[in-house]
Amino acid sequence: MDAEPDDVGPSAYISRFICRDEEERAWIMDMHRRIEPAMIRSMIPVLGLMALCLPWFQPIAFVPMALAAVAFYAGSRLVARQRRLDPLVYAWWFGTTMIAVATAINSVPYGDLAPQTYVIGSTVLIWPLLGACGAAPERLTALATYWCCVLLVVPSLILFPEAVIDEPAMLMVPLAMYIAVPIISSAVRSASMEHRSAAVVDQLTGMLNRAALTARANELAHQSQLTGERVGVIVLDLDHFKAINDQHGHAVGDRVLQEVAYRMRTQLRAFDLAYRLGGEEFVVLLPGADEADARRLADELWSAIRCTPVSGLSVTASLGVAVSAPGEVFRFETTFRIADDALYAAKAAGRDRVADAAPKIAAAA
Repeated sequence: MDAEPDDVGPSAYISRFICRDEEERAWIMDMHRRIEPAMIRSMIPVLGLMALCLPWFQPIAFVPMALAAVAFYAGSRLVARQRRLDPLVYAWWFGTTMIAVATAINSVPYGDLAPQTYVIGSTVLIWPLLGACGAAPERLTALATYWCCVLLVVPSLILFPEAVIDEPAMLMVPLAMYIAVPIISSAVRSASMEHRSAAVVDQLTGMLNRAALTARANELAHQSQLTGERVGVIVLDLDHFKAINDQHGHAVGDRVLQEVAYRMRTQLRAFDLAYRLGGEEFVVLLPGADEADARRLADELWSAIRCTPVSGLSVTASLGVAVSAPGEVFRFETTFRIADDALYAAKAAGRDRVADAAPKIAAAA
């Protein structure tokens, strides 16, 4: 299918950099949901220490600190509403910059102690850095680490160059901490992603499984409630697959499933996802698709499977297509049932074809 209009442009490239695929996006959203309560609780000691230090704070320094707090809060709320991480990434970038600005403003009046005051104050950047380490992929964590190091070093060199030259260790210790924390966190994050992948990915085909389908269907239902966006559902079943296993063995049957899964993935857009329900049955979810979009992709999937032999065998598939009603909340069970009924209609009409939810069946060429 052709890319949607919002699949191009700088914002789309940034979004794909933040979340490269749907599986990674699901992991990031899940980690954000789990970490957010802990990050909110962690604000209590941070705010408590700031309250104790009020006599030593410059009043003007509270302006960027307040802006940082508003940015973090707004970013988290937008993530919950839009089901995308982009707002929080922008908020994190802005918020950490404001923290550095507030620290610089507060440290300048301290004269000879200004360099040490700025370095000590900058350690508060560890707090948002830890959040990024826990809920972001490695490339974002690396950028976050780099930015925190920049916010520590560059203002110090601009405001207190002589102090940095005389006592370079003043910066080396926090810099080492900024770098060591993400290294440890990345190991924990990798283990978490491997565990999640094992839980939601079908090991034979590499497609997502029923558990991932349930989670994604719930997300799309929530999203459609906010936006009214339609969602298409395609149910695909390989024809006479039991005969392939009986005549050629299960090893050949497994290779057929793997090849079919690969061909299906080559036809999908960035945010279309295919799931293996079990056996030879697959489901595809199409966010933002109307009847024409869903039917076009179904035809492309049907053609991709039957165009050339699969593992030396002629393999065909029957497909059923349905789309949620415009302006209504997407209910997976309802839309899936309609698409499944269309699939059975395709099988009853002779297999090797695509059937819409409407009674009309498109015969195979």
